[in-house]
Amino acid sequence: CRCRARYWVYVGYEGQVLREIDGGPGAARVDVAANTGVGFATAVAARTQQYGLFLDVKGALYQATLPGGTPRQLAVGPWSGVAISASGGYAVAYGSQGAAPQIISGLPLEPAFQNIDVQGAGVVAAAVSDGGVVLLATKASGGVAILASAPGAAASRVMTIGAAGGMAFVPESDRALVADASSGTVTQLDHVGGAATPSLLSGAKLSSPVGMDISADGRWAVAANGSGTVTRMDLSGQSMPVTAKCGCTPTTVASLSGAAFRLTEAGSSTAWMVDASGTAPRVLFIPALPGQKIAGGGQ
Repeated sequence: CRCRARYWVYVGYEGQVLREIDGGPGAARVDVAANTGVGFATAVAARTQQYGLFLDVKGALYQATLPGGTPRQLAVGPWSGVAISASGGYAVAYGSQGAAPQIISGLPLEPAFQNIDVQGAGVVAAAVSDGGVVLLATKASGGVAILASAPGAAASRVMTIGAAGGMAFVPESDRALVADASSGTVTQLDHVGGAATPSLLSGAKLSSPVGMDISADGRWAVAANGSGTVTRMDLSGQSMPVTAKCGCTPTTVASLSGAAFRLTEAGSSTAWMVDASGTAPRVLFIPALPGQKIAGGGQ
């Protein structure tokens, strides 16, 4: 992730836009000119393709080419969240109330929608694999039910956790990780599209995780903890989990490119990211725009 790259990230300030991070860890900048999606409540950019999905304040779904494309409405919804697969070919739109969740295939050129039957349950988080397999976190008595749905099949419960702490698919597979914000454990789910097999990830112990994602090569999983730390897990089994101080208050984990992950929203002020490669994760900052607040609240 030290090579030059461009990432589009959502920022929730001054009209809510997408801005471009141009560069790599330690040498990145937020481009003040690159923006699209003004007025939308939620936006997600595809990791490897040049498009983004947006939800307006009423929960309708839009798509736009990045950078600078004009958003076009795809569906009315309403939904409150959207997730895109690592390859960008699939997405899932969901919400805790309103319309049923839908899997979206054929992205970005020919999007097609299909309902996912969750028996009316509200969905609080979701992830989708490169093959269109979906994981859904739904409200349940005494905790959060994790449902799985293969293309064309109804959703079925695969496990129950105390509280949602993040979940993600390993790229190019139907293997996924689910973090429990209540217990701090990470569960690996194999064969999510068929007979899902859960097993605890050895050595992984988180502290009130707020998000999790997996690197493009499928080796590194990164979780952000509410305690202000970042935990890196080696899915190849070659090294034990490593935790590093963030120096920030992480709010999310979003894979950018390679082993780079965003930990906070990237706005006009300082933002934070982590480079998960190397012997230990390196937490780095994305400089504030000129005249805006820097880390620690200065100017």
